Amino acid sequence: MSKQHKQYGVLPYFKKSGKIKIILITSRSSKQWIVPKGNQMPHRTKRESALQEAYEEAGLIGLLDKKQKFRISIMSHGKKTDLTLYPMRINRPMIKKWPEKHQRKRIEVTCEEAQSLVVWPEFKAFMKLWKKSF
Repeated sequence: MSKQHKQYGVLPYFKKSGKIKIILITSRSSKQWIVPKGNQMPHRTKRESALQEAYEEAGLIGLLDKKQKFRISIMSHGKKTDLTLYPMRINRPMIKKWPEKHQRKRIEVTCEEAQSLVVWPEFKAFMKLWKKSF
């Protein structure tokens, strides 16, 4: 039996006019809306890897929630993947130039819009649960 593929990512968010906003990016291959995620990097913790993916894929810098993390199953590159998501509060302006800027689009959406745009079925349930924590 093969081990399930694991990835680590962030749910990037900030508050604007009292409302929670989520940052989504497009995947490089399918161009579907997703959150920044990737494999654990050598010599980095899972959390450090998630932060690095947020910077490389979306130009985001922020703070990970110290206690919260969520696990969902997704399909990534044709493989069933166990994705651990860390809520990440964006605490500074988004970077205008980042490593994967020319490979991805980035948008700011409401929680409800994120639920409808991201195609991973378990993401919708995760968003409902996460939003209740505010």
